Amino acid sequence: MIDYQPAFFSPRNKFLQKIRIPILSAPGVDVAELLEIVNEVKPVGDEPVIRKPRMNPFYGTALESMLRSKDIDTVVLMGVATEFVVETTARYAADLDYRVIVLEDCCASFSDEAHKASLQIMDHLATVATSTDFLGSI
Repeated sequence: MIDYQPAFFSPRNKFLQKIRIPILSAPGVDVAELLEIVNEVKPVGDEPVIRKPRMNPFYGTALESMLRSKDIDTVVLMGVATEFVVETTARYAADLDYRVIVLEDCCASFSDEAHKASLQIMDHLATVATSTDFLGSI
């Protein structure tokens, strides 16, 4: 989950300047509501929530330490936007030697073309599967 930290928004970060800041500061936008976790995926019990300041959830967070402490070797990715957050996470997790699974029907993008192109790229880094196939495998 992204964390809204305007004090840490760098003017050199093009993604923040072109995408995140305009979305979060648009007229009438309730940032708290926009960043609220929807009921269907709310944490259960003491499941942790990682609030990330950038696209990569490993950057500036305790995510890697949390995963390593639990001896977790596989990450399953879904989210918005496929070509930014999901792909960045897949690349970083692959570099950290995690087994990466991307659920293609649980990701969304700014366009179908960008979504498909990103999935093709991630196919070299991760297992790209549908949520139905994934759920059937566990």
